[in-house]
Amino acid sequence: MSSTTRTSERVDVERDGPAPFRDRERAVPALTDAVTRLLGAEVPDPVTEEAARRFSREEVAAPLHAIVTINGWNRLTVSTHMVFES
Repeated sequence: MSSTTRTSERVDVERDGPAPFRDRERAVPALTDAVTRLLGAEVPDPVTEEAARRFSREEVAAPLHAIVTINGWNRLTVSTHMVFES
């Protein structure tokens, strides 16, 4: 199992159960999921409200910037069938 798979599984498990993740750390995956979905035009209010409770406006800008940048590159590479060779 790759480290990426292990990390993804841990995030899935930790998001719903008792965890070493703090509430602030749990808010970021929820925000990421909501921002990157294609269906539905808006981030749900509960997700926005949770992020606002956990982060200042300045603090929420950093993960949003990363989410949008990574999502944009992912969509570009998928839509153009780009393959990167190492």
